[in-house]
Amino acid sequence: MTHDWHTEYARALETFGGDTPSATLEQDLLDAYTTHPQAVHNAITKIGKAYAAGRIHSPWGALKAEIPKQIKRDITVGEGTEQTRALANAEQWMRNAGLHYDRWSEVQEALAAYPALTPASTNRLHDLWEQTRPTGERLDQDEHDRAKAWIIAHAELATKPRLDPDDHDALRALALSKSTPVPHPPRAGATT
Repeated sequence: MTHDWHTEYARALETFGGDTPSATLEQDLLDAYTTHPQAVHNAITKIGKAYAAGRIHSPWGALKAEIPKQIKRDITVGEGTEQTRALANAEQWMRNAGLHYDRWSEVQEALAAYPALTPASTNRLHDLWEQTRPTGERLDQDEHDRAKAWIIAHAELATKPRLDPDDHDALRALALSKSTPVPHPPRAGATT
């Protein structure tokens, strides 16, 4: 499969009539896609057909419920030889953890946990790492940005003076500094 998450998400939006999921559900779907892209692709297709036929009225919720079924189906169908199982497990590891590794040499060291991998499997995993690494970099950067924002927010809170809740003059001054003046119409008989 040569699609990326943005392509799949756009396909789901179109299939589900432009309706969008909640931010939390969207993140859950992205996480599922990172580890099981084919299962998410299959689930979107299945739920899209049911939605188009009118059998489903909440496609995003149905999609969330369908993805684990598709993942289980893929794992069951994918069982076979020891090498096949090792490759499937290593691919899952790559989508969960390997995408966060900066260098292929580090990934190769971690893949030693899968001794049944063949050279062809290792080449396939290298290709998968190259495909998933941009996602890993983005996730790592997002985590770094959230941590930095948290540190800045908490540093600002620590340096702000606290107002005494009984100091009504200070509270009134703060409220006035944050409020927008409301123009009042001239009073009857007042001169301007």
